[in-house]
Amino acid sequence: MGGAIGGAVTAQRFQQMKDGEELYTRNGQSQAEVQQMMENMTATAKINGAVLALRLQQMKDGKDLHTCDGQSQAEAKQKVENFIQSNKAPGIKVASDKKWKKRFKELKEFKDDHDHFVVPSNKGEKLRKLSSWTRNQRLNRSTLSEDRKQMLDGIGFPWKVNKTWEEQYENLVEFKKKNHHFNIPVADSSLYPWVRRQRRRYRRSSITPKQRDMLNEIGFDWIRKERETKEESDYDSKSDDEALVESESDDESSEDDESDEEA
Repeated sequence: MGGAIGGAVTAQRFQQMKDGEELYTRNGQSQAEVQQMMENMTATAKINGAVLALRLQQMKDGKDLHTCDGQSQAEAKQKVENFIQSNKAPGIKVASDKKWKKRFKELKEFKDDHDHFVVPSNKGEKLRKLSSWTRNQRLNRSTLSEDRKQMLDGIGFPWKVNKTWEEQYENLVEFKKKNHHFNIPVADSSLYPWVRRQRRRYRRSSITPKQRDMLNEIGFDWIRKERETKEESDYDSKSDDEALVESESDDESSEDDESDEEA
């Protein structure tokens, strides 16, 4: 019985990873410890729970089941059916398609309300889980069923995003959350120039409406409120040619953003 429950827990965790949910823990384990353990299982692909989780998805998608050690399709199917029966142990359950569709519905509603798919991870538990789920759909695109891919395509879900702009946006959100302001230190050689460029693009009216709205949502200061430090003054004294290159680069990035959103 212990082995069956262990396999069920493993399959449950694999499904939770795919659904962007927190992982089931026991025996005092932390989320980080369980996450690392699951990543190790995925890397080796030798754990029975991982094989069963794969077969469960294949069975759901109507595909041939993965076999090993000379197993026939009938034998592999029987193992999956036995595993499903073992999942009826108290407190153990494998996430169903119903949970995926729930997250999909939440994503569609978010898109309808905000006109983009960049779900913030710092505005409550519901959006944090949805943000993680959205990221996992992109990571697991190759293993998603055709039905799920078509549903996401149907609402214009962008499989590829401008990671540079959006990653910096997420970094800015985290900075604001920790520091309660947008005065990025010059020492932050990545975020400081990015914020500086967003303000310049705003003044030149070259920032995309969606990017502008996303920054407005977090209360971004388009005009710096604090006086410049000496380091900032020195940084801003760079040549006009350097500033022009940065500006043109951002304009090209904004075109990529719009094409990605429409994809």
